Amino acid sequence: MSVFIACINYPCSSPESWCLSVCLAWVEVTFVNPDAARHNLAVDRPRFVLRDDIMDLIPTETKMHIIYPTADGNIDGFRELFVYLATSPPTVVDGLRRLIITYFESSPTLRGNLSKLPLDAII
Repeated sequence: MSVFIACINYPCSSPESWCLSVCLAWVEVTFVNPDAARHNLAVDRPRFVLRDDIMDLIPTETKMHIIYPTADGNIDGFRELFVYLATSPPTVVDGLRRLIITYFESSPTLRGNLSKLPLDAII
């Protein structure tokens, strides 16, 4: 059973609350510790911002907080990115989620942040 099937069965009062339930589950199962993953991605910022394929899919305001090298801006930007990944409907962020997972998988320093679930179970 995939993670999304379990979340879809949760009762909800509106489509927005369903999307929030599904996406929060995605963040929680994708990363062993979402806060640590977000922090480690922020540390990897110089390499991350060079990935145009990823940066093009991030909302402009969030992207600006990630790109500009002020300490608070970077922290806020990566926090906003994880909230966006957590709260946007799957149809909007599936491509970005796949790229983020692939980015973490390809980095020896970030790989340990990913859960051991197969990619199909979390996308």
